[in-house]
Amino acid sequence: MCRRDTHLFTIVVKNRETGYGVPCAFFLTKNRKWEAIAGWLRQLKAKMDEICEKEYQPTVVITDQGQTEINAIRDVFSYELRIFYCAWHVLQAWERNLTIKNLGMADLSKEEKERRKNMVSANTFMALDILHMLRSEARRVGK
Repeated sequence: MCRRDTHLFTIVVKNRETGYGVPCAFFLTKNRKWEAIAGWLRQLKAKMDEICEKEYQPTVVITDQGQTEINAIRDVFSYELRIFYCAWHVLQAWERNLTIKNLGMADLSKEEKERRKNMVSANTFMALDILHMLRSEARRVGK
């Protein structure tokens, strides 16, 4: 298989004792359509239902990809599952797309990079609004 034609999907589960992620399932495919991913997730869910002796219902999913994966996740887990984007990948996308070339702005300062990290780690819109207000006030007072 050619690397650029192959996609690897991994399920990582958080260990309650250590707090670290443990890879536990892999899907290697040339097909990146949501239906293929959903088929794999359905198989995993059926196995988990069997192991747990009840319906397996994760409460949170973090994805580093995009809408294709989210469509598959929502198709398999039809209840209200919380889906988040991986903070590291969001920051990488910002670095790639909100750059000097794309926006015509000066190089990002350490403060701006830190502000973006804080925005990504805000777990509610209210927290994001508070962070934004505090930073705006700090800038106003600092001038």
